[in-house]
Amino acid sequence: MDISPPFDAGIPVHSVYPIPQRKLVIMNGETTRSDCHEGIALPWVVDVRAEKHPVTIATFPVPKPPAEAPYNDFCFRGGRLGPHHPNNFKAPGEMRIDLIGFSWFEGGWRLYDIANPFRPEEVAWIVPPVGTRRGTEAALIEWDRKIIHVFDDTGLYILSSPALGEPVLGPLKPERWSVEGLNIGAL
Repeated sequence: MDISPPFDAGIPVHSVYPIPQRKLVIMNGETTRSDCHEGIALPWVVDVRAEKHPVTIATFPVPKPPAEAPYNDFCFRGGRLGPHHPNNFKAPGEMRIDLIGFSWFEGGWRLYDIANPFRPEEVAWIVPPVGTRRGTEAALIEWDRKIIHVFDDTGLYILSSPALGEPVLGPLKPERWSVEGLNIGAL
């Protein structure tokens, strides 16, 4: 799949998150410059039913600041804006194929409903306070406990969302992992 050009801001392809049960791939680039001095690399939904002819079928919405923010666009917050990582591929529990999260650096972390792959819809978000580095870098969703761990330069945020269901608090030994056998034999 050739996306550069026209989508050649920063790193054209940074992460790829397969959802083989739906014959979809979630793919994103990465913005490398601060203060929106280059185009925002967006996450895309890619249809891979015809593996030799993948087709981009949707982009994810650009995050909007909360109403109480002193700016109306994350470009005015300072720092980088754009997707970085989807939620970790390997996580405890069975991965949901209708939800995916993305870290957006200074745009925080966003959870999207992708039940309709042609129209990703934001269903939850967090924008941590401004730190000194790069903002929100990554997240892990514990699918079995319905808990989200968001990693930001200001700390670790542990969250729940109605989109995931009621969280399971306290210790819980994982019964399975989202991807069985991943990293078996690795040192």
